[in-house]
Amino acid sequence: MAIGLVDRKVSASSDHYWLFTSFRDSGDGLHLAYSDDARQWVEIPGVRLKPTVGSKLMRDPHIVRGPDNLFHMVWTTGWHDKGIGYATSRDLVNWSEQRFLPLMQHEADCRTCWAPEAFYDDRSDQFIVMWSSDIPSASGESNPQGGYHRAYYVTTKDFNEFSKPQMLFDPGFNNIDTTMLMVDGKYRIVFKETDDQPAGIWGRICGAEADSPTGPFRLLDEPIIADERVEGPALVEVDGKTLLYVDYYANHRYGCLETADWRTWRNISRETHPVDGQRHGSILQVSLDELQAIDPDAGRQAPAAALPGVNADPHVAFFGDRCYLYPTTDGTEGWRSTSFQAWSSDDLVHWRNEGVILDLPRDLKWAELHAWAPAIATKNGKYYYYYSANKNIGVAVADQPEGPFRDPLGRPLMSARDYRGMQCIDPMVFVDDDGKAYLYWGQGRCKVVPLADDMISFDPSEVRDITPPGYNEGPFVHKRGGVYYLSWSEFDTRDPRYSVCYGTSKSPLGPFAKAAVNPILKQKGVVRGAGHHSIGKVPGRDQWVIAYHRFRIPGGDGYNRETCLSPLRFNADGTIQQVDVFESVPATDLKATEAESEESAAIELEIDLTQDGKPISDHLFGIFFEDLNYAADGGLYAEMVENRSFEYSAADKPGWHSLTNWKLVQQDGGKGSVIVEMNQPLHPNNPKYAVLGVNNSDGRVGLENSGFGGITVEAGNKYNVSLFARQVAGDAGPIVARLVDSNGEAIAEVDLGTPDGSWRPLEGVLEPSQSDAKARLVISSRCLGRVALDMISLFPQDTFRGRKNGLRKDLAQAIADLEPKFVRFPGGCLVHGDGLDNMYRWQDSIGPVHERKGQRNIWRYHQSLGLGYYEYFQFCEDINAIPVPVVPAGVCCQHSGARATGRWDQGQRGIPLEDMPAYIQEVLDLIEYANGPADSEWGSKRAAAGHPEPFHLKYLGIGNEDLITPEFVERFRMIYEAVTAAHPEIEVIGTVGPFPDGEDYDKGWRLARDLHLEMVDEHYYKPPQWFLDNLSRYDDYSRDEAAVYLGEYAAHERNRESTLRTALAEAAYMTHLERNGDIVTMASYAPLLGKIGNTQWNPNLIYFTNTEVSPTINYFVQQMFATNSGDRFLNVECELPVSVIRQSESGDLILKLVNPGPAEPTVSVHLVGASPISQKVSCTTLAGDPAQVNRHGETQQLRPVTTEIEVGTNFDYTLPAFSLTVLRVSTD
Repeated sequence: MAIGLVDRKVSASSDHYWLFTSFRDSGDGLHLAYSDDARQWVEIPGVRLKPTVGSKLMRDPHIVRGPDNLFHMVWTTGWHDKGIGYATSRDLVNWSEQRFLPLMQHEADCRTCWAPEAFYDDRSDQFIVMWSSDIPSASGESNPQGGYHRAYYVTTKDFNEFSKPQMLFDPGFNNIDTTMLMVDGKYRIVFKETDDQPAGIWGRICGAEADSPTGPFRLLDEPIIADERVEGPALVEVDGKTLLYVDYYANHRYGCLETADWRTWRNISRETHPVDGQRHGSILQVSLDELQAIDPDAGRQAPAAALPGVNADPHVAFFGDRCYLYPTTDGTEGWRSTSFQAWSSDDLVHWRNEGVILDLPRDLKWAELHAWAPAIATKNGKYYYYYSANKNIGVAVADQPEGPFRDPLGRPLMSARDYRGMQCIDPMVFVDDDGKAYLYWGQGRCKVVPLADDMISFDPSEVRDITPPGYNEGPFVHKRGGVYYLSWSEFDTRDPRYSVCYGTSKSPLGPFAKAAVNPILKQKGVVRGAGHHSIGKVPGRDQWVIAYHRFRIPGGDGYNRETCLSPLRFNADGTIQQVDVFESVPATDLKATEAESEESAAIELEIDLTQDGKPISDHLFGIFFEDLNYAADGGLYAEMVENRSFEYSAADKPGWHSLTNWKLVQQDGGKGSVIVEMNQPLHPNNPKYAVLGVNNSDGRVGLENSGFGGITVEAGNKYNVSLFARQVAGDAGPIVARLVDSNGEAIAEVDLGTPDGSWRPLEGVLEPSQSDAKARLVISSRCLGRVALDMISLFPQDTFRGRKNGLRKDLAQAIADLEPKFVRFPGGCLVHGDGLDNMYRWQDSIGPVHERKGQRNIWRYHQSLGLGYYEYFQFCEDINAIPVPVVPAGVCCQHSGARATGRWDQGQRGIPLEDMPAYIQEVLDLIEYANGPADSEWGSKRAAAGHPEPFHLKYLGIGNEDLITPEFVERFRMIYEAVTAAHPEIEVIGTVGPFPDGEDYDKGWRLARDLHLEMVDEHYYKPPQWFLDNLSRYDDYSRDEAAVYLGEYAAHERNRESTLRTALAEAAYMTHLERNGDIVTMASYAPLLGKIGNTQWNPNLIYFTNTEVSPTINYFVQQMFATNSGDRFLNVECELPVSVIRQSESGDLILKLVNPGPAEPTVSVHLVGASPISQKVSCTTLAGDPAQVNRHGETQQLRPVTTEIEVGTNFDYTLPAFSLTVLRVSTD
């Protein structure tokens, strides 16, 4: 449980975090927690990996980072297993197939392999794996009492071959749980002496030290911990001090000791906060990026509390043009506060302390302590303040919301003695639209009673119990859209499950049906103890806030809490969205909100139809395709077999090999084998192939492939199966292809024919008898001998446009439905690769698929290039889009090597200058391939593929967001000058770096001016507000310089989700791209595709699985613009983001209006110069909650709605809040 030696001696910093692995129940799996100081730990929710090997337990998980940045995990797989579990991960999210390492299988009487650890020793360039085993025969005694528990170790470089196990250290007594750390040049181990429970002896925590990680070790003079029931030590060194975490297993808690010299140890358990319930694991250091790959919320910094100091149980209320907070004064042990304060604000951000408004000893005769959980309501021109005191409920009255308040009764409004089985606390009063008021209260049970008109009395006989499932305390009621919402806190404030849930009713008296999606507020990341809330509506808006408390940051607990405010949002169906505790409410001018609701007076939009309009690009909106997120293989490319050519390797992805995703099948008594060979390949570009050996013809022997997470087939559809085969030895016999369902039953079968002594293609058609989303393909033989197999393929016949080697129909159709005017391909970073050997070479992607040269994808998987340049060009033609290929600028990515090694310092490298002429010829060959005559060298290859006509290539991108270095400039200039000299008809698109400004942007534009480039490619990914703040970005661009292709852009939330807010920010920006369509000639959202469960980048425009396509809200924005494009922009003035364009071909006038805010303004449209018209026009609207996300699998999907509205020469249209509207008016 120590940090691996490659991670030693680290300091706390904002860029690095510590990760604590652990387990709960033995078979549960891997749990994680993180910390920025190795003292205060925050749990990452969920089980991160479930065990599948050995006895299928997971205890004592230990993770170490290797020198190649690969994480290695080992764990205890069972109480009596003779080995340990092992798995690897590049990102701590996606883990390799688990393996069982039988390290002690050779020891006949080995009883245990417990608490393994692995660390990398950079001195010997190898891993050391150690664990504890009980081997009685090693003691020299017969049947030693208590067994013979000692620590053992092996060394390994690759976790495939291991040295012989040796004893690490023998202290002379039984011991387990050994952990190691190097401190001050010494290797130090800490371990636990085993307990002798019958004798009541609890094993000590001891230490030892050595100059080498394999010893010899010298036992420290004194134990570190004695006479305690403790185990599972974990070591970490932080800021020159060593922390020792131990599991006080009898007390179900973790403790921590600290030392600076390894002689004296100080117990700092009260200063640390491990996760409740965690058991023996490990600690390692990770970066913020690595942490947030595991959980996007991890490492996030919580916003500041709304109020200073410690305040809990806040009640929020709006009176006039101010917002008020009425909290419990916190910070006393046992919640023994005696007074209440009020706070007010005119913007929800800056708060004024209104002072003490009620002091129990001063203002009451019946209570002095436990001033808790207040609430306020107004009626009859008075303000009524309800509160808990001495565990009763009181009421006070004032003429203004900040008091002074007086006690009108001289006694409790409600007495605890009248309500047994619950606590009489946490009052809340809701005043309905008809003026009737209702009092809700209770801890343990929830009660409600109508209040009398005086607001200080009630009829006890009208008390009702409305306790919903899970209720604990803190009821609150609000009303929206005619629906009553009851929300409450579940569990105790100190319980990590503390949270807020809600239910709805048609009556304020209930019953309340608990919502299906709960809770709406809970702890997340560093925000702990979030609960006991109230809800308020900003006057004049459908804008809601939720006030709640959390444990004070840092160091808070159930007695030290602070008050927070976050936005509360509703879905279109009225359900409440989960609150983001990392989002604070924005500054809101409360003095203006009422006026704002009246400001929906018309916004004037005058459109002068007599103007010719400014010519703009008629191919402004298109798409950018890159093979990341499994967008090609396993995505758009319809091939259903993964690793069809056996070319996978660990260079593609750690843990991969030639037989990844292949499985040997032996059925009905058949016996056989499979190996991979390279001595007589089908083609040199694909040198590996499988050899299937059949040793017993009694049954079937074959290879099984499960596709990309399953093969999805539909009954009645036809699937082409093909392969290349060569009989290597034995008798040739028929090769049979079968589809089996998820239960292993055959649902289709075809005889492919018999191979001979040379490679030959075999093919057939499979027609499944039933549908299955998890089918598998089995290729088998019954004939004794050995047969070589390669390029095993399964394709649906029903591809997009019926193309062979074609595209997945539903996914391609979703792209086609965007009506993109161009397609940029084959990628961005993919093109220049992360090394000179990894650049995308277009010529490797054409020709017969078995001759194409696949390679490692920069995004850490394999690209088969089955979807290659021919298919890209063909797809562009099929959807009537302009092809825009991109080739490397002779340099690789500036981050080359980083994804493999974690090192971002190897930098951009260029093709050697002596090799540049050959590379430039490749680029020129591409142009000939696309446009050359069918009898030219490269045009003939196009014609041979079935397309003698040219593809009419007009644009060529050179480079992708490269750093503008001298190496880049020199090579770009060489390529550009050669292309323009040989093909002046081709418009070259340059690059200006990876950001919207900065040094490379400036250098890129200088180069463009120097070379007189016709177009440059800009890229940027920014939060939504950036787009709204930069609408005028291109207004001032010179029209005498290069045009702009905005090749990659997207608005993203902090959690990288695609919301309506991001979509509307993009829509607003796109109206201004149209306004500047004379200089911005093309724009494409990026990335296009993301396969759910296999994404390396978010957000994406379209998400998909093997069975479904899930467009984001942003997809529909792109579609609304691209399908309503024009070629002339009409100048208008409007305070909202608006574009007015004309489509010359149809004569239609197209209005796009974006409303990114909560108001619902009316736009008065005046068509100046138009003949009087009265017609119904198409009105397409996309509107909803700004935080709405179109998540895969959820029923709530936001989509545009098209209706018809009546318009004339002058007409009014009211924009929905948070909306994009497209109006299409015929002016003929």
